[in-house]
Amino acid sequence: MSPHTVFAFERQPVVVEGLKRIFDQARDLRLLGSAPACSEALDAIACLHPDLILLDQAACAQGVFHFITRLKQLPQSGRIVLWADDLVHADCLRAVQLGIRGVLHRAAPAHTLLVCLRSVCRGDLWMDESIQAFTIDHVSPGRPLRLTPREREILGLVCRGLKNKEIARHLAITPGTVKAHLMHVFEKTGFKDRFQLCLHGRGLLEKA
Repeated sequence: MSPHTVFAFERQPVVVEGLKRIFDQARDLRLLGSAPACSEALDAIACLHPDLILLDQAACAQGVFHFITRLKQLPQSGRIVLWADDLVHADCLRAVQLGIRGVLHRAAPAHTLLVCLRSVCRGDLWMDESIQAFTIDHVSPGRPLRLTPREREILGLVCRGLKNKEIARHLAITPGTVKAHLMHVFEKTGFKDRFQLCLHGRGLLEKA
């Protein structure tokens, strides 16, 4: 099986060299290219079509959200992982709304980087533990989430990005049944929409 390709929008050459060594040892990931500037990165990504884009939060002079917006306008662009020095909760939420599939602190060890990238490759939404903790601490504080086995199962599929009809086909139940289970999940977690469930589902499943 061919390794997943990664493009690094990264300012520091020494970091790029470190990424290459990490991926060479991992073997299931390959550094396809890198660039230190916004326009250069966009041109390279448009040409190379990487599976993953590792995005340095501070690399774009016009701001990371500007770069993400321009990146999403490309005909083909890989899944984006935000590599951030400062994980402000509101910024992480906005990044995911714009299409980011992973958020990782730059101080995280190499093992965590690989876990994040592999998870995003599988189609999951991956968030740094500090972001997970922020949300879990504000959901039903002091009271465990009592999700049923079916609710846990459906929540896991929501986190993978499946829609109600897809979940229904996967579980051999009706879309109406899926909707009813999701309503119970919303009530128990205190979240108001599917986006929040998808964003924080991994932490919820650990707490449930």
